Amino acid sequence: MHHHPWLLQNAEAEISVNTVTDAHGITLPESDPLLHYAKKQDVLFWPLRKWS
Repeated sequence: MHHHPWLLQNAEAEISVNTVTDAHGITLPESDPLLHYAKKQDVLFWPLRKWS
């Protein structure tokens, strides 16, 4: 796989309920999450092949 470095942008979100971690026994910290996103980026990739 080949692509230019991801250019991360700051992001914001309002999350009122998050129960995803409860099912796995994970407790989230009380601090606000650190969020980033990257705009669409073209990527080149080659199919997998058996290495012998």
